[in-house]
Amino acid sequence: MYLSIRGVSLLFDPNPKTRRRDLFDRERELEELEKSLESKIKLTVLLGIRRIGKTSLLNVAVKELGKPCIKIDAGIFKIEGYTMYTLYRVLANGLSRLMGRWRGLREFLSRVKGLRVAGLEVEMSLDEEKPSLIEILGRLDEWASKNKEDVLIAIDEAQNMRFLKGGYGRLDFGELIRYSMENFDNIRFLVTGSEVGVVMDFLGLENPSSPLYGRPSNIITLRRFSEDFSRNFLKEGFKEIGLHPEDRFIDKVVDTLDGVVGWLTLLGYRCYQLRRVDETLLREFVNYAEKLVEGELKKLEALSPRYIEVLKAVANGYTTWSDIKRWIEQREKRLLPSSIVSRVVIKLVKLGYLDKRYTPRPEYMIPDPVIRKVLATKSM
Repeated sequence: MYLSIRGVSLLFDPNPKTRRRDLFDRERELEELEKSLESKIKLTVLLGIRRIGKTSLLNVAVKELGKPCIKIDAGIFKIEGYTMYTLYRVLANGLSRLMGRWRGLREFLSRVKGLRVAGLEVEMSLDEEKPSLIEILGRLDEWASKNKEDVLIAIDEAQNMRFLKGGYGRLDFGELIRYSMENFDNIRFLVTGSEVGVVMDFLGLENPSSPLYGRPSNIITLRRFSEDFSRNFLKEGFKEIGLHPEDRFIDKVVDTLDGVVGWLTLLGYRCYQLRRVDETLLREFVNYAEKLVEGELKKLEALSPRYIEVLKAVANGYTTWSDIKRWIEQREKRLLPSSIVSRVVIKLVKLGYLDKRYTPRPEYMIPDPVIRKVLATKSM
């Protein structure tokens, strides 16, 4: 359900935003994203931790620019399977929506072998004559050139597509983008990801052996709100829903949830539902958020128990590499090669569970306050 008054979406609406006025303190990032998508750069990468507002920023930019766009939520692969069948089905739906809005596209898509156009619906053959992704992009490029448009391929949480790579009939996404960048003047890619290092590895922008190494791209990173912006966000949001908490409550929320806009929004939405603002509600919300996080951490622990131990070390103040190593060795009651600890720490940074900071010495921190609290206070 959307949270709105007289049809106007509010800051505490838990759904991804679609209009500029519904964003808060993202003017600079929105302008940067729109400028990149309107430039000659053919690949834009939008990064940020979970619950930081990447999808909302993507939605607003796409809507404001009004470009022909195929949006793929790559989270669908976690639900329906990491298969080319899922990709083709999602792509067919995206092409159908695109064809329904943009005139003349039907003529170009109907030329693609293995792709059937019936009315405003696109169907794809999945047998030996399945359509070529390169040919689909080529036909989109031809249409865009004729109509003086750019076609945007927006892929949200793109790290989930890495499991489509490898083996006969699979997809090398980096190679697909490289080919498009070199051969199609009117195709643009926008890729988002919350597992920042995994996305960068997946795209290979910094890997000399990757097809995308050295290719022009723009990388935009969304940061957490500062304490002041978090307070302003909460005050404005509560004002919109007619609640007026004391400054002490606002400060307590900011201290507890930090500047992660997703948590702040969900708390505000809960206050809207119950029509109250008090510390009891905050404690109840934190318990709810902790249960969500515990589910995420159990999946991470299934990959390797050492991931959780490293995170526990950081959550309990063991923030340097040597401190982390000492914590793990004490838990396992044995000495470990440095390479083993390094691999775990580097992977957690890539997954977005850890940030590396220089204060001035290098230290690690957990950017999500709820994850930090769960690991510091509960046994996993």
